Order: sequence, then C-alpha cells, then structure tokens
Amino acid sequence: GACMGIAMLAFLSHFALSRLARCSHMIPGNSKPTFPAIGAAAGGPLGKAIVWFGMLAMTLGVCGSYVVFMISRLQALFGLSQNAGLILVFVVVTLFSWLRS
Repeated sequence: GACMGIAMLAFLSHFALSRLARCSHMIPGNSKPTFPAIGAAAGGPLGKAIVWFGMLAMTLGVCGSYVVFMISRLQALFGLSQNAGLILVFVVVTLFSWLRS
C-alpha cells in the first residue's frame, strides 16, 4: 500500500509540475518565470497560493524524509537514540547551512 501511494504521489507531482511548466508562455517578457508567477498567471491569487503550498509541501516532505533516513542510519550504525540522532542531524545540517558556496 505505501509503495503504491508513493508512486501515485510521484506521478501526480510530475504531472502537475509538467503542466505548470507548459504554462510558462503565459508570462510575457520573462524568459524564466517562477512556478508561483506561472500559477498567478494561470489562476490568479488562488493559483499562486496553491503553487506556493504545493512547493512548500514538497520541500518539507523531501527534507523530512531525508532527516528520518539520516536518523535511522545513525541508529543502525552507532546505536544512538532517536533524540540523540535528531540533535546530531540538526547540528550537522545547521553547520553545513552556514557554509558559503
């Protein structure tokens, strides 16, 4: 069940982003419009809000899954508790986010 749900969400996400990218011609004079700008052109303020919500939900889902994966690997490799793993992941990710390109 879970694998089918993930596959369905992946398909729907790909479909929605592909359709959104095809609407980029609706923004005159902007060769690389953002997804929220395309959503606003296609559906007004509601379209922009829906696109922002979708992007936020996708980002939080991907990042949350990555954090859970890292914590489970730390538990398996070093025998850390879930809270200790979360603190370690938080510290490492925070330090990496402060690095400049």
